Amino acid sequence: MCVRINKHILKFIANIIKFATILKFREYKFSKTFIVILTLFFHLKRLISDVFSCLFDSEGVISLLICHPSLVVKFWVAAQDPLYPAEHYSVMVSTTNTNPASFTEVFNETLSDTLYHKITVPLATYNGQSIYIAIRHWNVTDMFYMSLDEFAVDYTTGIKENVESTISVYPNPAFNTLYVSNTKNPIVTIYNNLGEVVLSTNKKAVDVSALSQGLYIVKVIDNNETYTKQINILK
Repeated sequence: MCVRINKHILKFIANIIKFATILKFREYKFSKTFIVILTLFFHLKRLISDVFSCLFDSEGVISLLICHPSLVVKFWVAAQDPLYPAEHYSVMVSTTNTNPASFTEVFNETLSDTLYHKITVPLATYNGQSIYIAIRHWNVTDMFYMSLDEFAVDYTTGIKENVESTISVYPNPAFNTLYVSNTKNPIVTIYNNLGEVVLSTNKKAVDVSALSQGLYIVKVIDNNETYTKQINILK
């Protein structure tokens, strides 16, 4: 029998206004490194779950389809009740669809306090694949709630690989043609901001006139060398 239901009802009433609008999704954006940022909180749903059952089954959130040659997941996480901090969650990946049964766990943790700490999860196993990333809040009974903030899918690691590269992609910004130099037999792939392949060619002069204005990622593979660069296409 649940012995904390009265406390949860009181907490729910006290916090329902405060947390009524905390589920927020910040728009996709590009900066020096492309970061998809989602601000994800489980407060309100978790409060309701605790009030009526004081038990926890499973809940979470799933990203849009993502594809990039080098991915790293980063976020900040914390429990929100110092008396009941043992919230458990997993980072999961699917290469097929958003059906829960399709996801594989790549990281899990049980929280121990209410201090925010940063988590970094490399996804090298899935480099170059189209994937969905999920955060699953589960495997916990009679706790309270957790917060997950600044969830980011970052490809900074992939760009840093270019330090020793001799491959060059220019001009940037580009208008109608993008040139690839210092290569022999390049495979050029261009991704949009959703990680979708919008152009693929083996030419050194790439016609980008059909692409809409915006920011793209260009990946060049030549022999054993991979080069990745963010470009801006103007019209």
